[in-house]
Amino acid sequence: MADLDRLIQTLYYSSFEDEWMDFRVKSLAQVSAWLGASGAAWLTRSSGDLPGEFTDYPEKSGVTR
Repeated sequence: MADLDRLIQTLYYSSFEDEWMDFRVKSLAQVSAWLGASGAAWLTRSSGDLPGEFTDYPEKSGVTR
């Protein structure tokens, strides 16, 4: 199995097993490591009036929103 396939399989599994905010931080850490990046960010925007969510890795602000 290719490295990318293993990463995708791990992310799919984690999405079912982990709490949403834990999954976001954990998946950013895994993707960053796989890419050799020093960090990453994930912004989810709402299509309605609800606010989106921002997660960064490593957490620069110390708060995952």
